[in-house]
Amino acid sequence: MLAEEIKLRVLSEKSIVLEVGDSIDLESHQKVVALQQHLYQAALPALIELVPAYTTLTIYFDPLQLAESAG
Repeated sequence: MLAEEIKLRVLSEKSIVLEVGDSIDLESHQKVVALQQHLYQAALPALIELVPAYTTLTIYFDPLQLAESAG
């Protein structure tokens, strides 16, 4: 999956939404699931929760821990 295919929206100061498609179809959902698995495997310390939907993946994170890990 190319990064150009992913749209990022800020949901709040603690969450973002990644959008991988604009139609509900198997290909879009498979991309969402692949992103979810990749992020879980990365074991990011600031990650709180991943919420998949048909075409989006909502990422909840701890902004303080994210700032600490960024250096």
